[in-house]
Amino acid sequence: MNTNTEYTDSSEKKLNKNLGFLGVDFQYKLMKYLMENPQSFVSIKDQIEAGMFTDSKLRFVVDKLKQYYDRYSEAPTYESISTFGQQTKDESDVMKEVMDKVQVLDIAKDIKYIKDRAFSFFKQQALVKTLSVVAGIVERGETDKYDSCPKMFEDAIRKTSFGEKEDFHPFDDVEKTLSGEMRKPIPTGILSLDGILNGGIGKGELGLICGPSGFGKTTITTSMASYAACCKNASNKYQGYKVLQIIFEDSKTQISTKYIARELGIECSKVPLYNKIEKNAAKQIKNSERYKMQQNNIMIRKLHDGEKTASDIDNIIRNDYINNGFVPDLVLLDYFECLKAEHGTMALGQHLSEAHTMRKLETMAAKLNVGLWVTTQGTKDSYGSKEFGGPDKISGSASKYNICHMCLIISRSMDDFSTNVSSIKITKNRAGNAGVVISNVYFDNGKGRISSEGEGHVQGYEDTMSVENDRNLAIFNAIQNGVTMENESIETNPALEFVNSGVTENRNTNSGYTETENSSGYAEPDESVNSPMEKNKDFPLDCPF
Repeated sequence: MNTNTEYTDSSEKKLNKNLGFLGVDFQYKLMKYLMENPQSFVSIKDQIEAGMFTDSKLRFVVDKLKQYYDRYSEAPTYESISTFGQQTKDESDVMKEVMDKVQVLDIAKDIKYIKDRAFSFFKQQALVKTLSVVAGIVERGETDKYDSCPKMFEDAIRKTSFGEKEDFHPFDDVEKTLSGEMRKPIPTGILSLDGILNGGIGKGELGLICGPSGFGKTTITTSMASYAACCKNASNKYQGYKVLQIIFEDSKTQISTKYIARELGIECSKVPLYNKIEKNAAKQIKNSERYKMQQNNIMIRKLHDGEKTASDIDNIIRNDYINNGFVPDLVLLDYFECLKAEHGTMALGQHLSEAHTMRKLETMAAKLNVGLWVTTQGTKDSYGSKEFGGPDKISGSASKYNICHMCLIISRSMDDFSTNVSSIKITKNRAGNAGVVISNVYFDNGKGRISSEGEGHVQGYEDTMSVENDRNLAIFNAIQNGVTMENESIETNPALEFVNSGVTENRNTNSGYTETENSSGYAEPDESVNSPMEKNKDFPLDCPF
């Protein structure tokens, strides 16, 4: 095959329905390239069809390759495809004949030509399919879909590549690798955990958080979102991280209450009571740097259980957020079991279906360059148990554990729930050590606060913790004693004299973060920050407050 030939034949400029115009020899060389470059096969698996090959034996093999990937979510090897499925003797002979033939082919000098010609063909086929879909939209007058048409063509082109950027030499970017700049971690706000994770979850990484039913999935994701949004450091130009929090079960009111409780340091259930007696509750929240940063940096999307696949989530992030200027650094998905299985995968069984979904999430994290935390349920026997275990404590398929880059297992006994503590085990960690247990973590579901350093050291709240706890204790003791009426304020109620004794002077001080980073890469709290926001500013509806 002459790689320097100029291709001007008119047959290559017209619409070709199969690879016949390139010859049978080319088709066998393409098969060899796909067998020995699994990333390339994966990148075009949705575009390649058996009918595109003119050789009947190659058509049979292509069918088997696609079936293999659908079942195992990975590209086959020469060995695995040869024994795949229930093959008759004739089918086994055909498979062996094709594999023996392609293995001995020498394509070293033809690789660029093979990739270029095949890429052009598959791109053409993808665009033809997309054109047909768009034409149907126009003919049916589906005007609500017009804006999505350009994106369809962009996706068609993006998906028809051989993943060339995945090829690299071992010491490419050696200076950058040595400097540690290639991994950009986003801290969780749990100090000891961030230390073990080398700063937090990195962009492009997929993390799994597992715990028993009711352990605090939304609490931990809300805590992570709040901390990341307010964490100022050089990597985010001291603006905080952009966070997208995706929820399925909580309502807008419930999730907003969690954020308010976290800021005030009071129980979620007591937020309405607090508002009745503290006329300045809203002002207390809004007159803080943390309020401004969370409003600007956090977006929350409420979805319905069982209606969206991982692919749908990918499209939502691209179309509704990135394309509109909100580019998240961190995505929090609460939780895995609420996702719908990818189309056509339910028939494969739970293990393969969940594996397929996790692979989709992993790919999404890498392509969108986001840190992605996904919560998942533990098994029934994990509830109220101090025993950690490993993948056996994760409900459903073990593939969730196998595919994730890091895995946290939360353990809480029944006593732990009442004393607001938990233990966190890092069972998997591609960024550092695994098998590490962080015991006696302060984990308050009611207040939405988590700390490995104890209740008085929740990252970002150290300067107000003791004052707010004492102040709120006085407020609620008064409520329980029936002293405060609905129309009374803190300032006028004698029973709340404590909060007028001078302690309340700093009650609007919620900590921000300095521009000085510690050795772990995340910011230290700054007690001096108290920047009030301008009044009456409008914010998107799906922000925390």
